[in-house]
Amino acid sequence: MKTALVSAATVALSASVASAQPEGPPPTPPELSEEAVAKGRSSDISRAYAEAFGVNSGEARDRLAAQDRAVVYAEELLRSEPLGFVDLEIEHEPNFKIVIYYNKSIDRQKLTSAAPVELRRFLVFNPINKSREEIRTDRQVVSQALTAAGLQYGLEFSLRKGEFFLEIPANADEERYRAVLPELTRATISIVRGATSVDAAGLYGGYWFEAEFYCTAGWPVRNSAGTEGLLTAGHCGPPYEMNFSWNSERPILAPAWARKDELRGYQTLDHAMYPLGRHTTTRVINIENNRVYRGETNTVPGIVTAFYEIASPRQPARGQYLCKMGSTTGLTCGIVADLNFNGDGQWNVVKVSQSAQRHIAEGGDSGGPVFSWSSDGSMVHPIGIMKRTARVNDQVCRNSSTTASNNTTCYFTFIPLTTIRAYDPFQVNTVDGFRSP
Repeated sequence: MKTALVSAATVALSASVASAQPEGPPPTPPELSEEAVAKGRSSDISRAYAEAFGVNSGEARDRLAAQDRAVVYAEELLRSEPLGFVDLEIEHEPNFKIVIYYNKSIDRQKLTSAAPVELRRFLVFNPINKSREEIRTDRQVVSQALTAAGLQYGLEFSLRKGEFFLEIPANADEERYRAVLPELTRATISIVRGATSVDAAGLYGGYWFEAEFYCTAGWPVRNSAGTEGLLTAGHCGPPYEMNFSWNSERPILAPAWARKDELRGYQTLDHAMYPLGRHTTTRVINIENNRVYRGETNTVPGIVTAFYEIASPRQPARGQYLCKMGSTTGLTCGIVADLNFNGDGQWNVVKVSQSAQRHIAEGGDSGGPVFSWSSDGSMVHPIGIMKRTARVNDQVCRNSSTTASNNTTCYFTFIPLTTIRAYDPFQVNTVDGFRSP
């Protein structure tokens, strides 16, 4: 099986991806009204979760609430015990667990004493030989060596096994890969053959726009100068204008800052912010469920097509159930497989797979909002913006199983808001005011 990298926004001039783009004249944007927002509050994300993991709706609600609290817990540990806390992983099958990985040279008591009472029945503590910083450093060294050699690869760290897995093409020369690996890391890297783990928005987010090609508007934001704008993918951004085609009007005229796959330190940045000028942002995003793509319908049970209010931003956690809105494939959901995925020109992006929808992402989805749901499903927590997806044998990556956990080949990557904000400060427009990620 051959996999290939494709940006989630694909150049419209390419005949092979023309069908991935909206056809004909732009549709009329959905009407933003109080009724449309109220409709969003009626959704029941627990239905989608219950169907994906085979539990009842009550258990689904409990797990979603625990997941949201676990993310906050992980953020607290990162601040209070940076040397001891390594990572947090949420497991959904066969039983729901929240696994805390910690540096075994650190006293675990400090971690357990900070655990919220409501989470303790789900918590499992696992020691690991490496610190968070050591894993990060090793990943960087290995990625730089492979990238310098021009080799196609996917690199993921398994917390459970305590080692890296290097995924290479089925017909690749394994010895060539081993030869360029840093000597100190060779013994702790397992090579796996087969499909490589390639990488594979007042105005509101979630609706498609046209620049040089079609993309998806992300989060409504305000930059450090107080200018309101829309956050989207850098490869969709300036010097092109953002055209929503509302009554043939081009509301966005001024180019803004952008990072087009630019490496700074150890991050792959790919974001842009369009200032809105006389326009303003809203505190909602548009989510469309049941999008038909290539003759198949992407459906997330329990979610109605509507406007959803934006709650406070969150950081992602490994194993977290989250969703994205893209102008091509619509609403799709999956599980965070890796918080620091490296491969094929991307460093430190988040990888999402295990989607129950047929097509998890495609061309035109770039820049779209990535989010988790509030426990009651009425609002969304901003987490990132969509970056890239993968094709298999030059075809759209299609999930073949009706069981989400079986679908690990198709995935998308995204950039966390916290990563972007580290370089370009901004705040997200939320229902309780502008909030920093």
